[in-house]
Amino acid sequence: MSATPSAELTIEEIYQAVDDLREAGATDDEVISFKSQHGIQTISKETVTVDRYGNEVSPDQFSILALNPGYHTVTNWVDYLEQGTYAGKYAIYAEQERAEGSAPGTAWGEEYPASYDVVGISWDPSVFQYVASMTLDSNSNWLQDVSNRLDGTVLFSLKDNFGFFTSSWVIVNKLQSNVNTSTAVKYTHTYDKTKTRTTYSGNAS
Repeated sequence: MSATPSAELTIEEIYQAVDDLREAGATDDEVISFKSQHGIQTISKETVTVDRYGNEVSPDQFSILALNPGYHTVTNWVDYLEQGTYAGKYAIYAEQERAEGSAPGTAWGEEYPASYDVVGISWDPSVFQYVASMTLDSNSNWLQDVSNRLDGTVLFSLKDNFGFFTSSWVIVNKLQSNVNTSTAVKYTHTYDKTKTRTTYSGNAS
């Protein structure tokens, strides 16, 4: 049974509070509990963490598909929204977080870092329909391209030297009931003249 929302905040206010909790060191359980109190139920969460050399640090169900993306954790949350403007819809929420030991503003020690990386959020357009896309930290993470939203992909730009945490998300409406499907977050890290990519999925049912 889900918790009764204690206050009806906007989706932006709730996810801003989640970002603040994350930056303050909140655990997954604390974040899930907070969201539940405000009418957001976590359906799935998948995380991958790598060091600056591309070595897997603390994976959670997913293998590394690329090398050298730096000290970085990428988490794909799938949330069900029970209140507010987007009640009955889903949020595919992508967290970008520096792992312990890295320093903000240094682009992971790269000698020639690219200006920004790319975060792509995707879904099955036969199951989900695009509704909206959002990000809170416009200084380091902003919407890049929604031209393929009807095909199930939205792209965000992410500064190479973002702080310790940033996030972006897409709101989607489920077109089919009783269907299990996957969402994905694709992180493309650019540096010098090469780029690597890490992809992983989250489930929604």
